[in-house]
Amino acid sequence: MDEVHRRNISSMFMPMVDPVNPCLVLFIRRENIVQDTINQLQKQGCADFKKPLKVMFYNEEAVDEGGVRKEFFMLLLREILDPKFGMFKYYEESRLLWFSDQILDEDTTMFHLIGLVCGLAIYNATIIDLHFPQALFKKLLKREVTLDDLTDLDPSLGRSLKQLQEFEDGAVEETFGLTFQISRLYFDEVKSHDLVPNGANIPVTNDNRKEYVSAYIDFIFNRSVEQQFNAFSEGFHRVCGGTVLELFHPQELQAMV
Repeated sequence: MDEVHRRNISSMFMPMVDPVNPCLVLFIRRENIVQDTINQLQKQGCADFKKPLKVMFYNEEAVDEGGVRKEFFMLLLREILDPKFGMFKYYEESRLLWFSDQILDEDTTMFHLIGLVCGLAIYNATIIDLHFPQALFKKLLKREVTLDDLTDLDPSLGRSLKQLQEFEDGAVEETFGLTFQISRLYFDEVKSHDLVPNGANIPVTNDNRKEYVSAYIDFIFNRSVEQQFNAFSEGFHRVCGGTVLELFHPQELQAMV
């Protein structure tokens, strides 16, 4: 997506700007970038997020013509997405990020902030090179996620589930030995999750394997990260919500960040 196209799309979100305060201005200390951003954005109303963003770093004289703003986005997200926070899981094979299912309740503020920042980046036509899968943008647009989306995020798991779906050399139950229960690693502890009620006692068979795959996809993209995604989505839609968003395809949103 070229720069002109990106700015034209971004302008679709823009309402009339307040002539008294035409810009959303953030004053940020580099050494305290996350907390300063949280503190200042929490004070803004929805109308303020619809103004062009200007960023000023303390004790620096640079005028923000777009470069400072881009640097702000990059530094902020690099800090928030640092593994020390444990908010996102990095998939080595795809080099993509997805919400971690190992969070505490208080972490939702940060997910809201990241959604807000992504929305601000799109609104201000700033590329921030976030390695999120297309599934995220499908969910923001309320589109259905599929096995292809899971394969995009986790190629090995996607191939295994596709192999299960297409298996024709005998009985699935005897060959794969699966039930509607999966195991996941949580803080160095393996925990089991039923994909359906009483899943541990329901074998995966030739007849129900498609339901198993669908339930697995739903668990990864929806059930296990519902709280995290909802907070992210709420932040994102504070900037880029409304009927205009419905005009976009997931690929277009993905290309803009």
